[in-house]
Amino acid sequence: MNRRQLKVYPFFSEFKSLNWFHSVGQPLESDPSISFCRVYGWSQAVRSLMSRDSERAFICLAADIHERVQAWKGPHWNETVYNPFVEWSSKFVADLIETMASNKHASVGTNWYLRSSISSCLMHRAIEMAFLPKGNKSTYAELCELILLGHMPCGWRGRWPKGKIVVY
Repeated sequence: MNRRQLKVYPFFSEFKSLNWFHSVGQPLESDPSISFCRVYGWSQAVRSLMSRDSERAFICLAADIHERVQAWKGPHWNETVYNPFVEWSSKFVADLIETMASNKHASVGTNWYLRSSISSCLMHRAIEMAFLPKGNKSTYAELCELILLGHMPCGWRGRWPKGKIVVY
């Protein structure tokens, strides 16, 4: 493992033994700085992920992290550093998602929107941890915190960057 992989391995390990979605539908006890609104069921969660607000927010979030990484590391390092890390992380995330789906959450695991949302959260958080200086608490850190608390972050309500994370 290289040093970037070593940085994120403990993060991924937290999800290996996670009791996925053990708190969905229950009141959310999280960091009070996380602004959120709730949905009450998997069908509402999927509809929220499919909304224009969510689509715009996640496109903006992904673009922002990639711009910050490029600005911090420079334009020519992609092929040798970033791409192998993303490939390694993608395999790790895919294994986590398969584990989640094969346990008691097969219906969640087969839903493309839910799988994609979880994968995106984990991948982008790993990229932040591996390539950006420590410091700011990011939206991806908040989304992963919600997953670790047993909830499902399932979109965005409002026009990015204003608005709230949608949680089941």
